[in-house]
Amino acid sequence: MPEKLVIRVINPQSIDQKEPKKEPKKPKMVVVYHWKRIFAALFLLIALLSGLVWGGLHFFKKPSGNIPPTLATQTANPVDAVKVPYSDTSGSKVKSAPKIVADNSSITRVSILSNKIKHAQLTSGIKENQPVDNIGQIIPMNDKGLIRVYFFMEAVDLKGSELFHDWYWKDKRIAHVRMPIKHDLEAAASSKFIDRIMVGPWEVRIVDESDRVMAKADFEVR
Repeated sequence: MPEKLVIRVINPQSIDQKEPKKEPKKPKMVVVYHWKRIFAALFLLIALLSGLVWGGLHFFKKPSGNIPPTLATQTANPVDAVKVPYSDTSGSKVKSAPKIVADNSSITRVSILSNKIKHAQLTSGIKENQPVDNIGQIIPMNDKGLIRVYFFMEAVDLKGSELFHDWYWKDKRIAHVRMPIKHDLEAAASSKFIDRIMVGPWEVRIVDESDRVMAKADFEVR
């Protein structure tokens, strides 16, 4: 069989007439605001900032004068080992307070409840290792608004043990002073500064390591 010859003719105009390729359309940007989440985040941020500001003010705020002093624990020194004046129960080295004007109409009540306590006495000062006076049951506050009260004791046959002086103001213990007993006859004293904020009933107790009361004394500052 004779071979067929196929001739294909391309018309250039037909190429130009083809539709041009369309470029894909870019997607439109749509912004959606989640207002509930935004408000919740703002609320949390404001609450956090408020807490930080309040906490800073609370931290730097001076304590109110009506708040009783923090319970202080300190080791007191025996009278025969130190020169007076003693440190206050808070441990601060403060100059001696003005003298107490004693009301001698009624001497402070001191109850000795153990034969291990030879002597106990409230006084306005210590001189030559001994109390200088007996303060009255009622102690008037002076013009300077600061007084100092000492509680002196003599303990016998308690060498190697520890006693404590507990100071109470309005039935709240505000000082717990450790008194190491190093001799068979031990003379020691603790003291407390009292200002105008701390007027009212006071009590001092001598207690042993088992918290047994061995002596106590009470007075009132007005």
